[in-house]
Order: sequence, then C-alpha cells, then structure tokens
Amino acid sequence: MADPLAFLSAPSTAGMPVRGTSLTVDSDTTLQPGIYEDGITVSENASVTLVPGTYVLQGGGLTVEDESSVQVQEVVVAFGPGSTGCGGLKVAGGSTLSLSAPAPASANPYGGVAVYMNRVCASIGVRVTGVSSSATLRGVLYAPKGELSLNGAASMTVGAVVADTITLNQGATLKTE
Repeated sequence: MADPLAFLSAPSTAGMPVRGTSLTVDSDTTLQPGIYEDGITVSENASVTLVPGTYVLQGGGLTVEDESSVQVQEVVVAFGPGSTGCGGLKVAGGSTLSLSAPAPASANPYGGVAVYMNRVCASIGVRVTGVSSSATLRGVLYAPKGELSLNGAASMTVGAVVADTITLNQGATLKTE
C-alpha cells in the first residue's frame, strides 16, 4: 500500500530552541516546544504537560514509565535521527499518554498528525506494554517504516495509523476513533 502522507516532510528545526539533552523528568512539570536531543524519559509517577506546539526528539525517544502520565493538546511529537540514532515512543509500567494533534488547517501541514516518525528511522516505532498502560492519540500516528506494538493487556486509541507493522499480543487492544 502506498504511503498516504508521503508528501509530508519532517518538521523543520530552523529557529527552534534546544530545550534539553537526555532529559529525565521525575516530578510534575510543564515542557515547552522545541528540540530535545537524545530523548525524554518521564518516570517516578510524574505528571507532565506539554505546551501546544511542535516537539522534535532527535536521537532519542519519549518514554513514559513508572505510573507516570503525559497530557497534551495541540501538539506534534516528531522523532528523528540524532547523535544516538533514532528513538521511538514507549508507554509502560501502568503509565498513560494522552495526546491530541493540532487541528487540520491549510497553514499547518501537520494539522491532524499527533506523532511523526521520520522515514529514515526504520524499525523504530511505538510500544505500549504492561497492564494498565495506555495511549490515546487524537490524530494520526505516522510511522511508515516503524512498528506499532501493543503487549500485555495494554491499550491504545488512535485516530489513524500509518505503520509498516502492527503487532498485538497478550490481550492488548487497539481502537480507532
């Protein structure tokens, strides 16, 4: 099947500030749009809010673990290559992710896209694992060369998925809205 979003290029990082490198968040906090090099890890039951905008994770992923939560609206999270390769999205350990994409608009090419995985990041994808772990993406999950993997009674609700592979194991559920 052809890539329905092949026209969409990776978000430009021109003029974007670098907000952190290998950032670990273990207490309640709010993050700002920008570039995060080598990923973000949210743990220790932290609650994180992302201010609306575009977040580019270069070389690392977004990991939400240890019963933590990330709540966001009007956000695009883009994953791309960096000094340590590519990273993906992982929700585990009873954690939750709730993300809504910007509204579709002619001025915003990423309107309706919640997660964008760069095409050069082959086999990197999204993993939701463990009982009570869940992800809700109101918008498109775009990982054309990556895998969406749900394991161990984890659940995900998503607007639409563009992925190379979708794997559901051990009672995991995937719903579209």
